[in-house]
Amino acid sequence: MKNKNSPQKLNTKQKVAVGFGAVPYSQGGQIISTMAPSIYQIHLSMNPLLFGIAMMLPRLWGAFVDPIIGVFSDRLQTRWGRRKPLIFVGLVFMALTFNLVWWVPSDATQLVLFLWLLIGNILFFTAYSLFAVPMTSLTYELTPDYDERIRLMFFWALFVNLGSLSVHWFGPMTNHSIFGGNPLLGARWLALIAGLFLFIGLGMVPLFLVKERAKSILGSGHSEGFNFSSLKKQIGSNKALMSCLGVILPINVMGVFMGVIAQYIVIHYMFLGDLGEGMKLNAMNGTLFGIIGFITLPIILKIALRIGKEKMLKTLLVIASFGGLIKWFTFNSEMPYLIFFDAILCGPLWAGLAVLLPAMIADVCDQDEWISCERREGLIGSVFGIIPEIAMALSYLLTGLVLMLSGIDREVHSADSSQGGSILILRVSFVSMAFILPLISIYFLNKYPLSKKKVEQLRMDLEARRGA
Repeated sequence: MKNKNSPQKLNTKQKVAVGFGAVPYSQGGQIISTMAPSIYQIHLSMNPLLFGIAMMLPRLWGAFVDPIIGVFSDRLQTRWGRRKPLIFVGLVFMALTFNLVWWVPSDATQLVLFLWLLIGNILFFTAYSLFAVPMTSLTYELTPDYDERIRLMFFWALFVNLGSLSVHWFGPMTNHSIFGGNPLLGARWLALIAGLFLFIGLGMVPLFLVKERAKSILGSGHSEGFNFSSLKKQIGSNKALMSCLGVILPINVMGVFMGVIAQYIVIHYMFLGDLGEGMKLNAMNGTLFGIIGFITLPIILKIALRIGKEKMLKTLLVIASFGGLIKWFTFNSEMPYLIFFDAILCGPLWAGLAVLLPAMIADVCDQDEWISCERREGLIGSVFGIIPEIAMALSYLLTGLVLMLSGIDREVHSADSSQGGSILILRVSFVSMAFILPLISIYFLNKYPLSKKKVEQLRMDLEARRGA
């Protein structure tokens, strides 16, 4: 029988500290994608296809460096642990490189805009990987208990949603009158604040309040040399890993594609090109997503502990798919505030993903140790970072192509752009992706093999192997 002093249990202070680390993790993955369309595409008139490529390539670069950082973190031995030194360095460089992205000259040519955004993104997402991979690895390894992992990830998700309450306002805030009607100037000031407070200020908290468990849980095996060929073989042979990756890929494609296309639909269809009002409504909807997350997280936690992670996640995916179908009606030019039904129906999915998927990944790490005799949270976590990076890269390219083929740039200045064929193409693409992609995730979720009973048996076998 476990007691509250068991090393498998975590106190509230540790869980909250992990939550603070989730803020720069969440913000770092979203903040450029929420600010860049309004600054680079709308304010600076960057070509949509070039924008898509400049946002795509850094994500592919991230997919390359994530497993390298993961393996390096798994094998790192310092007096401060395996994870914390990398987290510290990553946060500092995130703050510096995020500021760099917005110092592009306001009169830059298309080539300069492309190169500045491309190089700035590559530098930022390299720093982000240096922080995110060891931060998630630290989280996965904190407790081996099946239910305690869900409780820990509840705090992680709580702070992810806290970040969502603010990240969607960065775009509208750049357009505030305090910056003299210059969104680029606004982006520079907000980047300075975000770098100091969100990245360095909040991100450093786990370094002081969370203790690594690495020395007590290292497996007995020896590391093999890392290469991408062996990584591919290991991924393909792990059914639980492949199932989780199959869940993540469609959802990440949906998230990025929806986020960018929604801005165009709201601004040019619902508000006929009114940038200020369109950005404001988008930000309000994004904030409501965070509020819905706060409201539903305790409910999701309670139900998941009762019926299991997989069943809870499947329920949320079904609801989100229905929410995607009715986007045709809720993104309405005559009744714009119907958009809030989007957050009500789809918000619980994003809150649930932040709780349930990391807990499932921690279970996959146990299975991986059972097979390989190594603790490889860094490598496993980086593998789960590869798919979202690839998904985001493909999403940005797909978004750029859809925007270019729709001819949105040629119609936004018409007398009634809401009636243009370009808007119709965007709306059909928007609704179709939102409806179909959650169903694909359900297909892969049905193949997930790690039940609670199976995970608990794995943990008992591992503890017996370690001599616990």
